[in-house]
Amino acid sequence: MRAPAAKSDRVALGSAEPKPIGEAGLFLRFSAVGAVGFVVDAGLLLLLVHAFKADPIAARLLSFSVAVAVTFHFNRRWALGAIRQGSVYAAFATYLSVQSVGLLCNIVTYTALILLLPETIITPLVCVAFASAAALFVNYGGIRRLVFKTKGE
Repeated sequence: MRAPAAKSDRVALGSAEPKPIGEAGLFLRFSAVGAVGFVVDAGLLLLLVHAFKADPIAARLLSFSVAVAVTFHFNRRWALGAIRQGSVYAAFATYLSVQSVGLLCNIVTYTALILLLPETIITPLVCVAFASAAALFVNYGGIRRLVFKTKGE
């Protein structure tokens, strides 16, 4: 028999006694999951491109898709899971939509920095870092408000 779902009052999962988690705690957990997603995305991308000689754009589509599935799982089970509501399929569809907006934000920020700033000031790695940070806030806001929201939000 399955245990009852956690109430949507932002409690720590796996605790003997539930402890409230504030917005900062949720954001830190979300960020940790995002770091895992980045490693999955970048690692799979490098593997596909270098070991299997895959096209970098096609490989990125696959690596991004796998990273989204991984982060959805960890966000639902650990980072934001205490406030989940509704169908897993509907939540994943919305999550994928939000992540796609975040990807667009990431690409636009990265491209703008590469094109607008001189190479002596900025490197592709720095651009990726800034672009990822911009997308982090877009993704968190969308996911908290559309996928993992508390009652009344």
